[in-house]
Amino acid sequence: MARPVKDGIDYFPLDTDFLIDDKIRLIKAEFGAKGILILIALFCDIYRTTGYYKVWSEDACFLMADAVGCGCASENIRQVVLGCLRRSIFDNGVFKVFGVLTSAGIQRRYLRAVSTRDSISMIKEYWLLDENNKKDVQPSVLKKIAFLSINSKKTPVSLEETPDNLQINPQSKAKESKVKNIYTDGAKAPLGEYLSAFVSCCPSLTPPEAWTPKRKKLVLSKNLTPEQMAEVFRRVEASDFLTGRTGTWKADFEWILDPDHWQRIKEGYYDNRKPAKSASAPSFDLDEYERTSSFGYFAKGDAK
Repeated sequence: MARPVKDGIDYFPLDTDFLIDDKIRLIKAEFGAKGILILIALFCDIYRTTGYYKVWSEDACFLMADAVGCGCASENIRQVVLGCLRRSIFDNGVFKVFGVLTSAGIQRRYLRAVSTRDSISMIKEYWLLDENNKKDVQPSVLKKIAFLSINSKKTPVSLEETPDNLQINPQSKAKESKVKNIYTDGAKAPLGEYLSAFVSCCPSLTPPEAWTPKRKKLVLSKNLTPEQMAEVFRRVEASDFLTGRTGTWKADFEWILDPDHWQRIKEGYYDNRKPAKSASAPSFDLDEYERTSSFGYFAKGDAK
């Protein structure tokens, strides 16, 4: 009897500049050599099991502490994971929505490792790569990918046969799954990607903890891609007022998405203003003096 093809892979590439990458150096600086050991153990577990992601939980934390050993307690594991999320070693948006550890780099390496397989299954809600970028996904590999929903892994959906607003298989409609709420009809991308754009562009603001019906409706009403919405999010981060740098109030995700607020942000209503010139400050601009002084008025009148 043939052995079933496993999802994970037997080995993965570790770049020679891994230890001098700034993100990795920061993990080492904060957690010491144990931080690097824990991170490599996480990578090994991800690539060995699913190939490109790990569902994180308290139990997973305890099991990882047992696997790493070397005096590492579950709290050490938890702190390192949080540090990796802060530094985007793992994608914070996907983690906040789905409780999953993954990244674009992990997914990219995984696809390269399994490129010779006849078919490749990927969960659409965790997808972080650009399908139109050959550096992310080669066209020959893209044809082999069957996207699955979290609760409908037995009903793959071919990327080439569906539009950008990929919908969950209607056969699973009776199951009011979490994914149905997260990946809503009409979205140009999984909602997790919109949250990722917000988190990466607005580090000064607190990301939402859950997708409420109102928030989903506000995102869908924009009819924009995550990249297009990121342009507005970057403008929010640049605003001292919206980020609370000039006071105690801060904008939040839902406030930003409000149609009136969104339009005002796009129009620059909340952009930083240059300080007004002091009335007592002297001006040495002769043209300005002639325009504003009584001398200039009479001089122009005499010239007529």
